[in-house]
Amino acid sequence: MMKGLEAVVFDLDGVLADTAMAHANSWVEVAKSAGIELTLPQADAFRGIPRVVALERIIGGNKQISRQMKLALLEMKGELYRKEISRMGPATLVDGAPELLEGLRSIGIPLAVASASKHAELVLEMTGVRHLFLAVSDGYFNGGQKPDPGQLLSLAYEIGLKRESTVVVEDSMAGLLAAKRAGMAGLAVGHAAAGCETAIAAIDSLAGYRAREFVELISASMSCKLAGRVS
Repeated sequence: MMKGLEAVVFDLDGVLADTAMAHANSWVEVAKSAGIELTLPQADAFRGIPRVVALERIIGGNKQISRQMKLALLEMKGELYRKEISRMGPATLVDGAPELLEGLRSIGIPLAVASASKHAELVLEMTGVRHLFLAVSDGYFNGGQKPDPGQLLSLAYEIGLKRESTVVVEDSMAGLLAAKRAGMAGLAVGHAAAGCETAIAAIDSLAGYRAREFVELISASMSCKLAGRVS
């Protein structure tokens, strides 16, 4: 293990697995059934946000939608996404993700997943990488969800992570803010999180990264961030 990095917590959707479009398509259908027009780019903006919060944003101040209807819409979202999951396999993972994860484990770096999805465990099983993670915290977590740091803090306690030497790999502003609030470093992945000032570095994708290269990137970025704070 290299100095400066002792553990990595990954978001799932859009970071390790290319599930963003499946989520977005599901939200568009849910909105349509409620008589609301929602575009794919608008739906894609809900990355990393708990589905209850996402639904409230879709509905806005529409008081004609009852609590019972909201529950039905959430159930519909779950059903639509479960259909997508049933067709998932290793190909759903970002190119090179299995090799990166296996490489990180081989050099002694503990891995975990923090996701807002209630289907995170199933996606990891279907894509064949669940065994590589010490712990998975998903949408069933009862504490605060991103951007609240509760989920990350709970994971840190569960598997004994040192917050100051843990990096959280995220593609959403909410997730990166949660990392900062938890006292962890954040690596931004993809366009949705580009320009986030709380991230120590930003990359387009995990694709192509090998374990040593990934660790070197994180360690160097963590050192630069620390040097900036000291100066």
